[in-house]
Amino acid sequence: MLREMFVETARQRHTEAASRAKAAGRAYLNSFATGDIDARVALFAADATFEDPIGSPPMQGHAALRAFWEGAAGMTVRMDLEHIAACANTCAMVFTATISIPAAGDGGESDGTSLRVVETLEVDDEGLIKTMRACFDEESIR
Repeated sequence: MLREMFVETARQRHTEAASRAKAAGRAYLNSFATGDIDARVALFAADATFEDPIGSPPMQGHAALRAFWEGAAGMTVRMDLEHIAACANTCAMVFTATISIPAAGDGGESDGTSLRVVETLEVDDEGLIKTMRACFDEESIR
């Protein structure tokens, strides 16, 4: 009975905005598989903000976002989604980001690590991301 109550509440709160938020979250994570920074930037509203991690100065606008991702262009990033949930125009995602840098010159092992991240994003009426906030701490790093 309790489960059904929560399921019914979730169904009632599932809106078009929630669907747009989930779609934006999935598209954002999928953009790392292709490495297409232009496609990733296009997911964001022109004046969007992104705190990575929360508490750091927010990046704002397409130019700042592009510079952030271009600064990491030598890295390989794989995003493995564990869970995504949406309410209203907001979604929260739990995923593991596995990041590696190819070894210099000799083709040997790359230097890499992974972090478990909780990220929230809000979308506007067009489904563009207007705010994104990443949360991870020392215990998140493997």
